[in-house]
Amino acid sequence: LRILFRAVRFLRMLKLMLVLVLTDLNWVEKDWFQTLVGLVIVLNSVIMGLETDLKSPMCFWVEQIMLVFFVLELSFRLR
Repeated sequence: LRILFRAVRFLRMLKLMLVLVLTDLNWVEKDWFQTLVGLVIVLNSVIMGLETDLKSPMCFWVEQIMLVFFVLELSFRLR
């Protein structure tokens, strides 16, 4: 049963990769997206500065959200 779940998960990942390959991603080079990435970078640096003084369990989740954003941005640009 566990192998079946892994196979289904793998197939879903392949489907997602196919959708990403076939999608038109010209918007990645647009000015609004460049501005959004710059703002997220600035926000991330501010949050990293605040994390040195504040110890909150929410910091982990904010870091994970930022990480997902940067990984998606990199994936879209490399395509």
